[in-house]
Amino acid sequence: VLVNLLRHGVILAQGKQPLFDMLVREQAQIRDHLADMFLRLLLDEQAGVAVLLQQETNADDECVALITRRPLSLYDTLLLLVLRKHFQERETAGEQRIYIDIDRIESRMTAFLPLTNNSRNDRRKLGSSLKSMKDRRLLQSVPGDDERFEITPVIRYVVNAEFLEQLQAEYLALAAQAGTESGTDDHEP
Repeated sequence: VLVNLLRHGVILAQGKQPLFDMLVREQAQIRDHLADMFLRLLLDEQAGVAVLLQQETNADDECVALITRRPLSLYDTLLLLVLRKHFQERETAGEQRIYIDIDRIESRMTAFLPLTNNSRNDRRKLGSSLKSMKDRRLLQSVPGDDERFEITPVIRYVVNAEFLEQLQAEYLALAAQAGTESGTDDHEP
């Protein structure tokens, strides 16, 4: 269990139920071992999600971080926003497993696309971003359907609801500004 958690950073009960059950049973020992490495376990038994996180430390502490933070590209951030918003809406509607298809993702991203300024490459970028989200265990492929994905509950812990609203408002304002600026350039003689 520990090796799997350290290797992947996430264990979902769905698809790995025996591993998840063992993690729940042995969580005290696993938490102790992770604490020795300045890591912590976020375990949501009800949702069937276990996520490995960096332990919170003081700014003065000089500890080596095992989990490196990598900034997301603009396109990955926009996709994450769309996925989290869809997840929140469907979860509020009472759905247990939440699915989304590529067409819905593309339609929801149109509000943000003025920020990318390159509609020709958007489908290629979307494919790359979707792969990245699957690698991070935020999405899972639906067997037999390359156009559809399940959004995993892990997304709930990556982007909380308050941060989602704040980030969405900022990106929509930037997109509107970019659209206005490009619109004024088109009308100049």
